[in-house]
Amino acid sequence: WYYDDENIDRRAGGFNIRFRSPEEYKIADCGDYKQFQKKSLPKEQEKVWFIEKRGYRTIVYCNGKQVLDITASSETCDFVDSWNTNWGREAVYFRLVSEEGEPDNSFKFYYIACGSTTESSFYGDYDWPETNPATVPVKRPCQYNENEATKYCLDTGIYSDTDFTNCPRAAEKELKSIDDQMENLTVTNQEDISDELNKVTNESGNKMSSEDVKTSSKNHRKLSSRNFG
Repeated sequence: WYYDDENIDRRAGGFNIRFRSPEEYKIADCGDYKQFQKKSLPKEQEKVWFIEKRGYRTIVYCNGKQVLDITASSETCDFVDSWNTNWGREAVYFRLVSEEGEPDNSFKFYYIACGSTTESSFYGDYDWPETNPATVPVKRPCQYNENEATKYCLDTGIYSDTDFTNCPRAAEKELKSIDDQMENLTVTNQEDISDELNKVTNESGNKMSSEDVKTSSKNHRKLSSRNFG
C-alpha cells in the first residue's frame, strides 16, 4: 500500500500481486484482480519485480521486462467511490503486507539508487553523492555565495535537473563589478578594467552563459572604441 503520511493510515493507492499460476495483479482501491497478459511474464522461476508509481500511473517490470503500464482512471477503475480520492493523494511511503494483512518478510527490497556524479555548469562544479530516492532534495552549497543548490533523486534512479535559483553564475559577480566600473571609464582606469575583463573571460569562458557572453562582448567593444588620446 502507498500512504500520504507516515503517521496515519491514509492510503494513496496500492498495487497487489498474487503469486499463483498464472500470476495476477490488482490496482488497489481501483478494481479486482486481473491476469497479466499471456506471454508477457518471463518464464524464469525466480522473478525480480520493479513497481513504479507516477501519480495515477503504475508501471511494472519483471526481470527487466515491462509487463504492465496502467493508469487509474474512471475508465480503468471499477471502484468509483475510492479510486480518485485515494489515488489523488501524493504517496510519500509504502508498506508491504501479505494477503492476511501482516508485513511479509519473505521478500527483499532494492532501491534503484541515483549514482554519484559531477556536474559542471555556469554555476560552478558540483559533486552529487550516491543516494536513494527521496521526497526531500539533496543539497550542496553554492560555490559563489552562501545559499544552496538542490536536486532530487527520482524513483527511477535518475537525478532531476539542478535548481540553481539561489546560486550566482561563475562569472556573474565579476562581470557586474566590471559593468559598474564601465560607468566611470577614464583614461586612468581603462587598462585595469580591460585586464580584469580579459582575466574573467579567460578563466570563466567555458562557464559563461549566453547572457554573460553578451555582457562581456558589449564591454570589450566599448573598451576598444574608447580613445582618450
